[in-house]
Amino acid sequence: MPLVIFLLTYLVMSCNPVKEPPLLPLSPCIPSVRPSPPPKSSCPIYPVKDQASSLSELVDISLHNHPLTKEAWSQARAASASVTISESSYYPTLDLDIEGNQQRFANFANIGGTGGGTTLQPIGVLTYYDIVLSLTYLLWDFGGGRQSGVLSAKETLCSSAWNYSWTIQSVIINVVSSYWDTIRAKSDVEATTADLKDAQTLLDVSIAKKRAGLATYVDVSQSQANFVKAELKLVAAQGLLENSQAALATSMGLAPNTPLLLAKPHALEPTALSQDLDRLLARTKCCRADLTSLKAALKAQAYNVDVQKSKLYPSLNASLIGAKIWYKGTGGGSGLDYSGTIDLHYPLFTGFNITGSIKQAEAQLDQMAANYQYQELTALLNVNNSYTSTITSLESFKYAKEYLIYAGDSFAANLTGYKNGTKSIVDVISAETTLSDARSQLVDSETTYYRSLANLAYTSGLLVSQEVVN
Repeated sequence: MPLVIFLLTYLVMSCNPVKEPPLLPLSPCIPSVRPSPPPKSSCPIYPVKDQASSLSELVDISLHNHPLTKEAWSQARAASASVTISESSYYPTLDLDIEGNQQRFANFANIGGTGGGTTLQPIGVLTYYDIVLSLTYLLWDFGGGRQSGVLSAKETLCSSAWNYSWTIQSVIINVVSSYWDTIRAKSDVEATTADLKDAQTLLDVSIAKKRAGLATYVDVSQSQANFVKAELKLVAAQGLLENSQAALATSMGLAPNTPLLLAKPHALEPTALSQDLDRLLARTKCCRADLTSLKAALKAQAYNVDVQKSKLYPSLNASLIGAKIWYKGTGGGSGLDYSGTIDLHYPLFTGFNITGSIKQAEAQLDQMAANYQYQELTALLNVNNSYTSTITSLESFKYAKEYLIYAGDSFAANLTGYKNGTKSIVDVISAETTLSDARSQLVDSETTYYRSLANLAYTSGLLVSQEVVN
């Protein structure tokens, strides 16, 4: 018998040796910057007090604080653990059980013959201990479900890793967009402050002319209404600035009432794009992190279909059990028990459970494939819109600078003419309104350009690259 156990053990370990399944080919798109895990500290970090923070510093703070990066990293860690779990099927299972038991019983014996009574014999006590060691192992999986399960887990890990990369880019673009929204709001406050100053100048001129008998009460009333209108615009602009700063703080993983002091952006002249639309669309289709994550998830589901189909095939299992038992009491002693089993399991009928699982997995695969196509089309549309917005805002910025110059000259000329009596108050207010619009257009076109450029880099998967502009 020991020889049989030895041969069975040898068969278990040599029939299907423990080995790693073949690795999947590397993804064709490797990110230029490999993200590192977020810090383990749960305490948020804040900008340095009374010190202006640059955009890069704000991004660093957001990556440290934002809960989305921590959530995505935890998902990737969970997927990594799932790979370890799936690979465990390539190893045997070894269990150890230790048991102790004591039984107390009474012996009843018929000692009086056919018509005799029953006599209670002395109570017996039986105590025994055993140590059981069991080894089970899947010798052969004829359907290949074990390997497909491992490959599915690895593709899920790949999907989680790419999703983590995309989450980081999403956090970055939210900070960048909120930053430029705040810069734009600050510029609007500055522009409306300049409008209020011009309205004050016009009001002072109209009052002086009325005192000199050169203007009517209508002129003063119109200039006063124009001044109050400028005050209203300033109040609205200040409110938008407060909201923009709250949105920026939230995008950094901080409370919305966190005080922020922003450094002025570097004076960079908007420049033309270095890549055409077709190239950006091809780059998006190939290498955008969220699309790559969906591709990996699609492959994982395809392997899951193979796992479900493998349940239609038999599996060969082996088990070894050895036990050492000690008895105390009547007839006490000790002994060694062992057994070995080779089992071929074939699921002949499971109430259509397996066929239903296969159909479900295939339907889920079709659903994921359709979702991938939809997400890809949406991503390409976003790239197209961001590209068009960037080009449009670049052209608008050029004309907005000229618009501001001419509007400023027009207001100065009309104000001088009003002082000299050659222009009416209506002409001056109209020129001031044009100048206010010119200021707003310049602020809007410049900030829209940088915001659109950041969105273009994000939607095309180039947020951490410098391929978009020269």
